[in-house]
Amino acid sequence: MEPLIPSRPQTDESLASFVRRRFGQEMLDWMAQPLVAGIYGASPESLSLRSTFPQFLELERVYGSIVFGLRKKRGRRVRRAARVTAFL
Repeated sequence: MEPLIPSRPQTDESLASFVRRRFGQEMLDWMAQPLVAGIYGASPESLSLRSTFPQFLELERVYGSIVFGLRKKRGRRVRRAARVTAFL
């Protein structure tokens, strides 16, 4: 459902608010919170999205979706790598 959620204006918000808005409370509880606690040793409620994961903010701005943005970027990287590694 994430691709169907409209993006918001580029204001800074907490990491928890962003994950909750884009992916839901379950994703925050099961994935984002443990990941952030391990990396930053802090709660996602107290961390700025712009300071911790600015690339997610950029993906939302450019593609309107984190999932679509990651897929588009991955596709470009795979095609570019295929050209670079072709040695025959």
